[in-house]
Amino acid sequence: MSQLDNDQRPLDLLGTCRSGRIEVSIRILDAGTETAYHPDDWKDSIVEIEAGAVEIETRDGQAVAFQAGDVFWLAGLPVRALHNRGDIPAVLVTATRRRAPITKGPQAAATPTST
Repeated sequence: MSQLDNDQRPLDLLGTCRSGRIEVSIRILDAGTETAYHPDDWKDSIVEIEAGAVEIETRDGQAVAFQAGDVFWLAGLPVRALHNRGDIPAVLVTATRRRAPITKGPQAAATPTST
């Protein structure tokens, strides 16, 4: 087995995203199933296929296949559905930026009251 340079290694979102600013989640698409695409479910997400394969179907009927190790995003694409036409579950790992909490701005320091 040859040694891989950093540029040649798989991204491995599951094992490397440890930032408090990134939320990592796992989605399973069972073998032989499909799921409708809802853009808000994938907003700001980078997707890595951890296992299995997924076929992305566009609204005009075209399909693009991704397999374990592939990385992609769906933002802005005319996706209709995600299909798993394989015999094993597809494991998709998503990395999404956490939304910053809304703040009201600087708060005045509380002043002690005397009694």
